[in-house]
Amino acid sequence: MPFEKFDRSKAVYGRKPNVTIQARGIISINQSAYRRMGSPGFVDLYFDPESNRIGIQGTTDADSGLNVRVADQPGAAAVIGGTSFTKYYDIDTRQSRRWEPEFEGDMLIIDLNTEGRLTGFARKTEDSGNESSSNSKTEFDSEDGAENAPA
Repeated sequence: MPFEKFDRSKAVYGRKPNVTIQARGIISINQSAYRRMGSPGFVDLYFDPESNRIGIQGTTDADSGLNVRVADQPGAAAVIGGTSFTKYYDIDTRQSRRWEPEFEGDMLIIDLNTEGRLTGFARKTEDSGNESSSNSKTEFDSEDGAENAPA
């Protein structure tokens, strides 16, 4: 049987859709979710305070929409500057969290009633919530959010 060359882009695009709200409000959407949205160049952000859900929908309106940045490499996430959005709606961004979104039509939905999985390094913040303590990092397991003690 001949060898099959691994194509990294196929593996990345085949993953489940996910969206991450990073510390400080940057929103990143993996390629699977981004393609399902139609790979828009701009998006509108929505918030439903009654159901505590975020909606992200592609738009062609460059005047009202937020620019979507995607690095020129296979599998790169689509990145949206959502800091002012998360601050305006008081969405907790002290720790980066990842969700598997739902879709309603072409709108990606993040249900904030589900906690979301911690990703990368979570930084403990001071009581004010404005400043991060750089010497108090805790690494979290990427699969189940279980805390690992640094070596």
